[in-house]
Amino acid sequence: MSIDVIKAQFNHLSPMADSEWSKLKGIATLKKLKKNEYFFVPGNEPSDFAIVTKGVMRHYYVDNEGKEWVKMFAGTLGLVGPHSESLQKIPVRTYIQAVTDVELVVVPYADFYRLTENHLGWEIMLRKITELFYLEKENREFLLLTADAETRYKLFLESHKQLLNIIPDFQIASYIGITPQALSRIRKKMATS
Repeated sequence: MSIDVIKAQFNHLSPMADSEWSKLKGIATLKKLKKNEYFFVPGNEPSDFAIVTKGVMRHYYVDNEGKEWVKMFAGTLGLVGPHSESLQKIPVRTYIQAVTDVELVVVPYADFYRLTENHLGWEIMLRKITELFYLEKENREFLLLTADAETRYKLFLESHKQLLNIIPDFQIASYIGITPQALSRIRKKMATS
């Protein structure tokens, strides 16, 4: 997948000339990860972010008892990276892992921030992407705090249907904040309804 495909997806946020997209191409590199390989692990420097051009990635935390908590999934044209840690200039706190074989367009944060300093279009795009991330996070927190497990699962089915046959059940359960056993009970109940 080329920068042109990425441009087609993101240019509506802040339309820019081809010359600006060429600058992104100049700082980006292509990377492939096999299923279960990591883009980042806790303790790494938050140096890069990536645009998924093929496959699925996940961000997850591991608590003190060794339990995984999925923060997010990113499919084709999704953004992945330790964004919060980059802004805070602290080591990475999450695992960012390939759920499937993936292809990524990797961009160093420092180089991207220079683009935003030198062209208003990149700054506007960064702001709009940040707003979208914030809204997604806010809506997910709202659901985790106010909705029952069945409702959260139904909403997951609506918003992530393209990933359903790709993501393992235990990761879906983790994302919606329940156990795999509870997910199985919800599915059985829904099948008989």
